[in-house]
Amino acid sequence: MNILTKDGIYQQLAKLSFPILWGMIAELLYSLADIYFIAAIDKSATHVVSGVGIVFPLIFLLTSVDQGIGSGIATITAIAHGGKDQQTVEKTSLTGYNLSLYSGIVIIILFFILAEPIINGLSGNEVSPAAKDVAIIYLRYSLPGFIFMFLVQARFSVLQGIGQTGLIGIAMIGSTILNLVLDPIFIFTFGLGVRGAAIATVISQISLWLFINYQYGKVNLNKPKWADLIQLDKVISKRILKIGIPASFTFVILSVSFMVLNKLVSNISEVGLNAYTLVTRLDGILVTPALAFSIGLSIMIGQNYGAGKIDRLPKIFRQGGIVITFFTLLLGVIYMALAKTIFGTMSSRPEVIALASKQVLYLTIPVAVGMSISTAASSCLQALEQATKAMLVTGFRALFITAPLILLLGLLFKPHIYHIWVGIAGGVVGASIIGLGWVNKAFNRIAGESSLPNNST
Repeated sequence: MNILTKDGIYQQLAKLSFPILWGMIAELLYSLADIYFIAAIDKSATHVVSGVGIVFPLIFLLTSVDQGIGSGIATITAIAHGGKDQQTVEKTSLTGYNLSLYSGIVIIILFFILAEPIINGLSGNEVSPAAKDVAIIYLRYSLPGFIFMFLVQARFSVLQGIGQTGLIGIAMIGSTILNLVLDPIFIFTFGLGVRGAAIATVISQISLWLFINYQYGKVNLNKPKWADLIQLDKVISKRILKIGIPASFTFVILSVSFMVLNKLVSNISEVGLNAYTLVTRLDGILVTPALAFSIGLSIMIGQNYGAGKIDRLPKIFRQGGIVITFFTLLLGVIYMALAKTIFGTMSSRPEVIALASKQVLYLTIPVAVGMSISTAASSCLQALEQATKAMLVTGFRALFITAPLILLLGLLFKPHIYHIWVGIAGGVVGASIIGLGWVNKAFNRIAGESSLPNNST
């Protein structure tokens, strides 16, 4: 019997999630160090950090297709592994890798060519030409590394589906350490500025790809071969895309929401955009535990679903949701206590520090609770192959409630940064309520289908 279909949900969730959590924490620390090094290029100016802030949603958008394909790979792998169908695991691994490769090449070429008009279109009226120049440079120098990130994600997704999260955590930590070492060397020692930050990241992504390919065959999976790069299983491809396309739109929605919020904030002031960019980077403190434990939760849901352990699904979701919310709130409290000190190391502008600190104080608790519940619900629905509903939960959290609420406040009152904060809080709370309702409905439907004579296990 597969270990993830046995008792001990908390222990299994911890075993799956903590390696990913440590890896994500390492990446978060690097992200904070990265924005620190970038801000240190000129602490008295706002254009450097603001320029990188414009690029962040684009980078998120670049990963959307890959993350969507990865969600399809991980879901199918987990269900097949739970049902002890090794052939499907192997086919999913090969087909998913190739889909990621081809999609990544097309997307990267398009973004490189269209970088300048895209950046100009996303920049608000108060963004300076210097900030736009930083954004274009940072984007173009970052692009080559994304093809390797796409390929790594395809490998990670299979490892995630079979429960081999320890290797994922090790790889993430190693890549982060390398990136952290290279960042100051390329930014300051070589005097490359934001170009250096991008180049350091590209080198780390290439190194991560080499490492994960070397390790891949050691966990009884097919070793990569050049001849395999032209193979796509039609049945598996359709199944991956059926799950992956809505999942991709999930990340597209998130990226679009970042773009919309960036645009709204940058129309208010560049100081506001500077503060907002700092906060969105540090918000990884809240996102990290939610994402890590949601991955563990989705693996357990998928494998138990594939093994026919229907009665365990609500219990796994309930206990997983408790764990996710607890850790997110714990880190949220620490975040609130340290935020002002951290912001003070990233900017010498008192107005930037004050505005960023106030945003953290007002939003941390509602965002921590709402995001934990909605993320858990979205991951659960994804694991049950209900990708469209998983996408919509994220859509309500990031855009469908948030943007209309902000626009409504802007019509009723003079536009203010507080409207952004109210919209963000309303989005995460509303999405959590909708997500819980859909998960409960999904469990009831699955339980009803499994009780039928031709579906009993």
